Amino acid sequence: MAEPPDISDNDLPPQEAVSIPDVLPVMALRDAVLFPYAIIPLTVGREISVRAVDEALAGNRLVLVLTQQSPQTEDPKPDELFQIGCVALIMRMLKLPDGTIRILIQGLSRARVDYFTRTEPSLEARLTTLEEPESGSGELEAKAFVRSIKQGLERVSTLGKQISP
Repeated sequence: MAEPPDISDNDLPPQEAVSIPDVLPVMALRDAVLFPYAIIPLTVGREISVRAVDEALAGNRLVLVLTQQSPQTEDPKPDELFQIGCVALIMRMLKLPDGTIRILIQGLSRARVDYFTRTEPSLEARLTTLEEPESGSGELEAKAFVRSIKQGLERVSTLGKQISP
């Protein structure tokens, strides 16, 4: 099997141009939750997840990320995953000598699993994307929340802690 190419930022499609298909490969997260617009690095080592990443890279670079209900489960079945997750774009990928893969993914949209279309050799699911709620009446509360977070971060930075920009 040929190795997928290393992906650079120059190869990425514009974010607004990404259309989410109805069926995507599924990758289970052990102890994390991905949210839309968040960018997180992951180490992928389970064979079923490596296959899902390879399948996504061979296509549109999209994968449905679902969190496991129990982090101790080594090989989660479809009923051991939460049914609402996040569609993610694989931004970068690096295969390591030990067979694991390091990827950088960005959440695009929340999605709900309608049903799993395949469980072998990797999980695949039919999904429905979920729209984010409008921020109409809560705009004042959102501004107050942001102001409160900024004040808290300013207090933390005065204590000598390093904060990422």
